[in-house]
Amino acid sequence: MISYVRRALAAALAGALAGAASLVVAFRLHPAVTMEMDRDAPRILSGFYDPEQYRDETFAWSSPRADVRLPDLDRHVEWQCVVRFRGGRPGGVAQPKVDLAVDGITLVSVTAPDLYQDVNVIVPPRPRQGGLELTIVTDRPFVPGPADTRRLGVQVDRIACRPGAGALPPRRGLAVAALAGAAFGAGFAIVATLTWSVAAAAALAVAQAIPLSTGQALYTRYVDGVPWIAIWTVVPLVLGALAIERLTRRPLDRAAGFVLAYSAAAAYLLLLALLHPDKSIIDAVFHAHRLEWVLGGRYFFTQPMPSGVSFPYAIALYVAAAPFASLTRDHVALLRVVVCAWQVIAGLLLYPAIARSWGDRFAGAVAVALFTLVPIAYIVVGNANLTNAFGQSAATIAMLAAVAWPLRARDFLQAGGLFVLASIAFLSHVSTFPLLFVSLTGLAVLCSRLGAPAERSAARAIFIATVAAAAFAVVAYYGRFGEVYKSLDRLRGRVEVTAPAPPSSAALVIGDIGDASAAAVPPLARRVATAVVLSVKAIGWPMAVLMVVGAWRLWKEGARDRLGLAVLAWFAAYLMFVAFGIFAPVDARFYRYTVEFLDRVNYAVVPGAVVVAARGAAWGWRAGVAARVAVTALLVAAAWIGVEHWAGWFGAA
Repeated sequence: MISYVRRALAAALAGALAGAASLVVAFRLHPAVTMEMDRDAPRILSGFYDPEQYRDETFAWSSPRADVRLPDLDRHVEWQCVVRFRGGRPGGVAQPKVDLAVDGITLVSVTAPDLYQDVNVIVPPRPRQGGLELTIVTDRPFVPGPADTRRLGVQVDRIACRPGAGALPPRRGLAVAALAGAAFGAGFAIVATLTWSVAAAAALAVAQAIPLSTGQALYTRYVDGVPWIAIWTVVPLVLGALAIERLTRRPLDRAAGFVLAYSAAAAYLLLLALLHPDKSIIDAVFHAHRLEWVLGGRYFFTQPMPSGVSFPYAIALYVAAAPFASLTRDHVALLRVVVCAWQVIAGLLLYPAIARSWGDRFAGAVAVALFTLVPIAYIVVGNANLTNAFGQSAATIAMLAAVAWPLRARDFLQAGGLFVLASIAFLSHVSTFPLLFVSLTGLAVLCSRLGAPAERSAARAIFIATVAAAAFAVVAYYGRFGEVYKSLDRLRGRVEVTAPAPPSSAALVIGDIGDASAAAVPPLARRVATAVVLSVKAIGWPMAVLMVVGAWRLWKEGARDRLGLAVLAWFAAYLMFVAFGIFAPVDARFYRYTVEFLDRVNYAVVPGAVVVAARGAAWGWRAGVAARVAVTALLVAAAWIGVEHWAGWFGAA
């Protein structure tokens, strides 16, 4: 126990120093604070109306007086602030005079331009005063009319402030970075040697400095929550490690320690990015409203589309978040935390499934790491498709339970647990239902036909639990929307549609893969090519290469254990639904939905893809120096792609 304490204290000190030092370096690299007027104003802004958009421009009207307050800003050096704005007055109305003041002293007075223009304000040093207050005063406010009685100042597009050389980050930010680094240093020391825990704490300190030093983070209340995020991710790490050691009555092995530490660090960094003030809300407010409906007793609702198509909107995410709703008023943040927690747990459970099935702890650790780096997961969560993300995590947990649990004859407790997990997944998202149902029933059939004789009782338990969970989901929820399903005939062109189909979020995923809203459905060859490209982009090309190697090894070694059969079930479901998406008749106006459906299929097969890729990485690591170098390069490339997507959440990519 004494060795634990000493190691934890030493690692905590190292983590604190690394946290503060990393933030100083990151701040020196990009010290500017930029406020784009394309999202809800943070608390450092006051006197601004909600963001608006005209064509490709986003802006926010100021009121006659608008303020920007940057607390604890280093005033030992000179700062330069740039306000990009225009008058925005209609023809015949004179442009107003605008005063830009700092700390109550007017430094610049200009007549608002017709077109956007950058106006510079030089803020002189004031060593005895920390923080900065920039004020925008418009002398003649404009009232649009009887229907809009706002008193408008000017249209502001962006406000940015940059310090001169030698500026330091706010002291509050330094303290927060040091506290978080110390917490993780101490936590890592429980599961690793002092050398490894110090190295891990230093690596995490570098990673956390990126979101902390980006945009408005250091000057908002966001930094106040960072130590709590760190503590609430470190505590499960420590408790989990101690519990495993007590249950197994032996020290934690290196691979398990890595998995626990990596998962805690991943959860922390994901939350830092998801809760960042520069992270776009997108559809997160929509989900917060649905949570409020559930809290108010409304449980059955649909999601209408402008095309006239509707579908049931499953509520398992909101039910899972409801018990914690009283702890915070920020339901957007709550839902993001719940989704992140389930995602990390789902990835963490890959390790015991692989370690028990194949006895390969290294492959299990690699799978956990790869699971957090898959590009499509960042796209789905980043776009705030939170129910789909929650459903995918719940489906992964259900499949891994079906793999790892013995599920012996008359083991009703495990069968009941699988029923509960499958029910949660089925009630999470309308696309999760068929994808998981086919995967689980496919696993049951494969265990019965190809597995060892002892697997037959498990096959029966999986099949019965899956069918029972599906029946429960239909009776409890989906069966109440009979009229809604009739609107799906519109997808096949059986019903006339006058409203245009809306832009699909899939366009954010497919990138440059043609026009999903073309006047005609693309030819078969083009649809097949689109499906292939989507699949590779969903997991990233490095993981796709590792998958090829892993699939070759699985085929050559003939893995017929339950995990190998689960991989086969995942990919059988993938091929079945991809084929459906390619060959099913669909009206040209709704082809965009087919593309989006294919991405949901790719998202559903991610656990299987990760398992196969980890198998390939583990084989290559042991196959010789050349193969190890190649595997290392592929893992680094996969990590780079994942980090780019993570940093893109808060504009640091």
